[in-house]
Amino acid sequence: MSKLLGLIDSLEACILESSKIPMTNKVVLEEDIILDIINKLRIVTSQTDDHVVMNSIDCTVKENKLSKEDEHLKQETNTINNDIEQAENIKKGANEYADFVLSNLQLVVTKLQKDIVKLERNIDNGRRVIGEKKRSDNKGVQVNES
Repeated sequence: MSKLLGLIDSLEACILESSKIPMTNKVVLEEDIILDIINKLRIVTSQTDDHVVMNSIDCTVKENKLSKEDEHLKQETNTINNDIEQAENIKKGANEYADFVLSNLQLVVTKLQKDIVKLERNIDNGRRVIGEKKRSDNKGVQVNES
């Protein structure tokens, strides 16, 4: 850009330093100098255009890369979200299964407690019967000794 401005300044200086035609606003320009400046302007603007085109191409390539990366990130995000949902479903299923197993275990323990209570009564009854039998045997032995 500074080359372009420099050439414009040169063109301006050439015009300002040219000989004036008396009684008019016209000046006499040296054709070779003006054409040389114009050629240089063409070269600089061509280079500038090429640079702009290259920058535009670079931007387009970068945008395409970013678009592909964005799409890849979206796919990975979807995969992660699906994995999280699947993990939550597995946890839910595991909690339901654990609740089922614990409920069944609680029923088994309750039945065992009832059976233990019955068994304790049977043991108590059996000991009472044995105790009564001992007492009756002891009375029978005491009667025979006398």
